[in-house]
Amino acid sequence: MTEQTVIVIGAGMAGISAARHLQDAGIQVTILEARDRIGGRIHTNTNFGVALDCGASWIHRIDGNPLYHLTEKYQVKTQFTDYESIKTYDSDGQVIDDDEIEHAENLFEEIMDILDEEREELEEDISLEAGIQSILAQYKLSPRQQRLIDYLITAEIEHDYAANLSDLSLWYWDQDEEFGGNDVIFPGGYHQLIEKLAEGLDIRLQQVVTEIAYNKRGVTIKTAGGEQFDAAYAIVTLPSGVLKSGRVKFVPPLPAKKQRAIEQSRMGNFNKVYLRFPDIFWDKNEEFISYVSEKHGEWLSWMNYHFYLEEPILLAFNTADYGQKLDNMAEADVIETAMAALKKLYGEGIPDPIVWIITNWGEDPYSMGAYSYLPVGTRGKLYKEMAKPVGKRLLFAGEGTSRKYPATVHGAYLSGKREAERIIKATD
Repeated sequence: MTEQTVIVIGAGMAGISAARHLQDAGIQVTILEARDRIGGRIHTNTNFGVALDCGASWIHRIDGNPLYHLTEKYQVKTQFTDYESIKTYDSDGQVIDDDEIEHAENLFEEIMDILDEEREELEEDISLEAGIQSILAQYKLSPRQQRLIDYLITAEIEHDYAANLSDLSLWYWDQDEEFGGNDVIFPGGYHQLIEKLAEGLDIRLQQVVTEIAYNKRGVTIKTAGGEQFDAAYAIVTLPSGVLKSGRVKFVPPLPAKKQRAIEQSRMGNFNKVYLRFPDIFWDKNEEFISYVSEKHGEWLSWMNYHFYLEEPILLAFNTADYGQKLDNMAEADVIETAMAALKKLYGEGIPDPIVWIITNWGEDPYSMGAYSYLPVGTRGKLYKEMAKPVGKRLLFAGEGTSRKYPATVHGAYLSGKREAERIIKATD
């Protein structure tokens, strides 16, 4: 062991980023990854014969975004997403007029503007749901208008933060920052970017870390397979859900402030369902399909993958409570409820899917959720506490340690770079 050795725990974007920056600076680094693949919550499935991202899909806001610069460097193809290319259906299968949607969107923006003003006057934090409901009570909305507002709440907030309104902090739910510009996806899969970044790195797969011992001189990592790794530094990139589970033992126990931050942290749930059909029966020219269900958040948002891949594939997004509900449903029941929603829009005669992919990030032992959010009673500084090193040898990275860009791949990337630069500076 020398001052030039580092163990990175986790081969997701944060871990790959940290290792890439360290190795490029001439520092010896090894990544230990529990899964049999790299990428973490970036996971591209090719079972359909095309690349389908089951975890992260987008680079959000490309202007100045380091990930977009990397796609240009490595010549990885991306494609812009147009969120205005959408057809919205009511629960009876009728297309909702654009003017009605625009009116609901304007009302939603008005409600959120009022909320911004009123939260400044609050003496204590409450849930985002309580704040919105207090304002909605001042309006006389028809049942249809109420359903449209509920649809927008799910689409604009719960999908972005992977959490119920009742769980989000009114004060700090939107404290994050973003770059400018458009969003892009990877027609060939997000894995292309992670694989380019990982080229030449020492990555040990199927290494389930069970114990991290640390002192003033260095760290010792033990795995479920009985192996031991010693290094001068360790960068822990485990998702906050895994840290919270206690599956990894720290010796000595982490400081009380760090433990409190981990206990207060939350991971939201966001699941995807890909359906491949024998042929296309929906409008192939629209990128998105929305369904204003009578039940909150159920099968609300669909993405037309024929637009990107010219294949008869639909992708459904489900988050918050309904995303969690899918985790606990049998696969056949998930497909049945998905098809029930589609039949309301396109009729009973539509074909059944040939094959499908259902994600279950909440049940994944190496993620235990999709991405982080700030619950009621917490502040943005929670992310800073999650990011703080313990002593000089034990460091932390991941989207859940990024105050500016939590819940994003670029937040994970920048956090890995942050901790790598901390070690590079210490070893100069």
